[in-house]
Amino acid sequence: MNVQTGPFVCLVCCKSFKRPRHLEGPACSDCGEPTVGLNEKFQAPPRKDVAGWQVVAFLIEHGFRYHSIWERTETGSYQLVPKAYPRTMAEAREFVVRYHAHRVVDGPL
Repeated sequence: MNVQTGPFVCLVCCKSFKRPRHLEGPACSDCGEPTVGLNEKFQAPPRKDVAGWQVVAFLIEHGFRYHSIWERTETGSYQLVPKAYPRTMAEAREFVVRYHAHRVVDGPL
């Protein structure tokens, strides 16, 4: 049987784990707290990068799970281009406001 896995993060331990996709917030193997499932495109910041993990937590809290965000091109054509996720808190605040319609789950604004 082929089980699909994906990244789950523990925001307490600042760690990312690969877990079966069918699980809903499996417990962290280190602290036992629930984890959050993210898109397979997610790349975790280094564990000691406190600011990077604050950005990850902020985006998750506001409903962004690292799925692709698409925007029309400047020419106004129907071609869509992928948008990169922010790496700083200032970029994250702007990102949340600009792409609030693309949230995966409801979150505060």
